[in-house]
Amino acid sequence: MEQTCGERAYSSKYMKKKIIEHFGDIITFVSTQGQEDKIIMKHTASDILSKFTKENFGLSEAEQKRKIISTAAKLIKSDIAAVDASKTFYPSVGTVQSAERNRKLLPDTLDFLLSSMFSGKDTEIKIAAIGQSIMQACRPKSLIAPLQLGLAVQVHHLYSSRFLVDELYQMGFSSSYSEVQRFQSNAAMLLNAVVAGSFPGQFLQYVADNADHNVCTLDGHGTFHGMGMVACSSPGSNVELPIPRADMSLTDLSRISNINIKYFKDPDNGMSDEFYFRDIGFGTEISDTLVCSQNPFDTFFKLIWPLKTSRPNWSGFMQLYTESHAHPGKANIKILPMIDMNPSDLSCINSTLHFVNDQCKKYGVTPVLTFDQPLFQKATFIIRCDPLLKNIVLRLGGFHTEMSFLASIGHIMSSTGLQEVLETIYAPNAVRHMLAGKAVHRAIRGHFLVDTALHTLLLSDALEVPLPLKEPNISENEDRTSTKEESSVELEDAPEMLKQLKEMYENLEKNKVSVSDVCSSELLQEVSQVLNLEKTKLKSNRTASLWL
Repeated sequence: MEQTCGERAYSSKYMKKKIIEHFGDIITFVSTQGQEDKIIMKHTASDILSKFTKENFGLSEAEQKRKIISTAAKLIKSDIAAVDASKTFYPSVGTVQSAERNRKLLPDTLDFLLSSMFSGKDTEIKIAAIGQSIMQACRPKSLIAPLQLGLAVQVHHLYSSRFLVDELYQMGFSSSYSEVQRFQSNAAMLLNAVVAGSFPGQFLQYVADNADHNVCTLDGHGTFHGMGMVACSSPGSNVELPIPRADMSLTDLSRISNINIKYFKDPDNGMSDEFYFRDIGFGTEISDTLVCSQNPFDTFFKLIWPLKTSRPNWSGFMQLYTESHAHPGKANIKILPMIDMNPSDLSCINSTLHFVNDQCKKYGVTPVLTFDQPLFQKATFIIRCDPLLKNIVLRLGGFHTEMSFLASIGHIMSSTGLQEVLETIYAPNAVRHMLAGKAVHRAIRGHFLVDTALHTLLLSDALEVPLPLKEPNISENEDRTSTKEESSVELEDAPEMLKQLKEMYENLEKNKVSVSDVCSSELLQEVSQVLNLEKTKLKSNRTASLWL
């Protein structure tokens, strides 16, 4: 038109408008970023059905079947061509995971055809998968089916097999291996060092530890042993960043995953390896009367345990406790680049500290970093030597803190009889590991049992409640449920306050009372005072003071 009319030619935008006015719904435009618009002539349903009626006259039954199927295929294909699709961004994770959203991508005619053919229950995901495979085959260059892309990425992640992905692609069930590589490159480029959904007031913590991976080599050597890092943000947010579909080079990927190596040089003044913790001012002084202020709910838990045979363990009890409390939700975990160096090397730890410090400056937050015990000690030494790292809050990992605490109890209680008490339940070898802080799960349960037994004895002496020293003999025909009830405190002989405590616990289980109501009840405070008085009487005995 420019050659014929010169300056009087229509603009591209006005030309589209005039074409749509003339042809109507018979034509559609497909716009792709960076490419010229594609114009698709599509038949409307009325045109296809009108042509079918004219051509169907005088045909045999077999020819009529083929004609009907051919007409249905044209109708469905025209609807598939009209589906609005773009390859600018990849499908989101929420779309891939939702069977309902995947099925909504199908045109109504294709969805009706597959629904009419399939039988049985739970066919929604089958209809969506086969329907998207048909759509992908009809529009191979202008459409990315979410389920096909998700299947290809998952298969590659689990098996790392190019042959398997390409075979599924040739059969029309998944995307190609090259598409998977492009998706991974774009996802790495977008999400590599960005904490998605970061907002003011969010707690951001970095965690670093050894990262080991057995690389498949010809001689079996050369496995990966480096420093891995993750970023934890709490409360988490459900922010999904759209992953663009662009061409990425290896240079771009290496640039974003690069961490500057900061080589550590020992100070000339010869600093010692000893370090001290600052007083954080939380009031950790222990009173002389051995009556430490503790949560009333802890006391309630210790009093209820011997009174109630059907009760949850500690984790179940804490779940019951936190049901009425607002919880911020699970945190977001972000995987960060790795450092291909020996994690125990001081230069590797120094590079990690500087990387975390620089990242936190971008978000305007205090750098908080968690290490395990060996790396924690070296990182503390590096921070003391480098003034640029003084603002980093270094934390020992929660599991290692717990192990250290349990080992401290085992050290203090050595040769006191605690080991012999625990050996009535656990094997001697297991008890040695428990007191050394190794068998953490067993140690926690064992210490809780000992603590419960001590409070049961205190409760019995303070309130003069008799405890059964032996379990009664059980005959084979007796009901064991009644025996379990007899092994607890006999409530018929117990004071009225213990019966009220048990009733309060049952109401708490049924959500008839709240945790705050239990903690503020006069009954619980009265029983706590009786227990504290009993502990005060025992303070003159050194052995009793140690066990308390």
